[in-house]
Amino acid sequence: MVRTLVRNYLVRRGDTYYFRYTLSDHIQDLCSALPTEIKRSLRTGSYSAALALVCEKLPLIQLIRNCKHKPSIEKLFNDIADFSLNSAVTPDSNEAEHKPIEVLTLSEAWDGFVKWKSWTDKQGKANQRMFDNLLFFLGNIPFGQVTKTRIRMP
Repeated sequence: MVRTLVRNYLVRRGDTYYFRYTLSDHIQDLCSALPTEIKRSLRTGSYSAALALVCEKLPLIQLIRNCKHKPSIEKLFNDIADFSLNSAVTPDSNEAEHKPIEVLTLSEAWDGFVKWKSWTDKQGKANQRMFDNLLFFLGNIPFGQVTKTRIRMP
């Protein structure tokens, strides 16, 4: 059902998906200063990424359809039209600035996990010994590099 709703607002031109929404007649009568439609590039060639971006706008579209208050309609219109990179990041976006990702090490991940988990003293000591062994054999590597294969390696 949602996919069918979203398809009504998705247009593909070349390799890029666009969002297109036309204001209904009663909204245009209330706010004649607003444009009759919104067309925005989603800056992605991925159908699933485009679906995700448009799905975020469905509640706003429902609100604007039922709204009769002019200032609210104008705010909702601006919210629907906003597909800025700050509101959502698309996986195919070539224009997006790549921010350095903070890499979590094995020790940092373990410390956060221990703070979150509640163990008895005996369980905590046993699990800490297990982690110390893992740390000894693998080293304090980035958390994302820990795999079953790497643990099994001699």
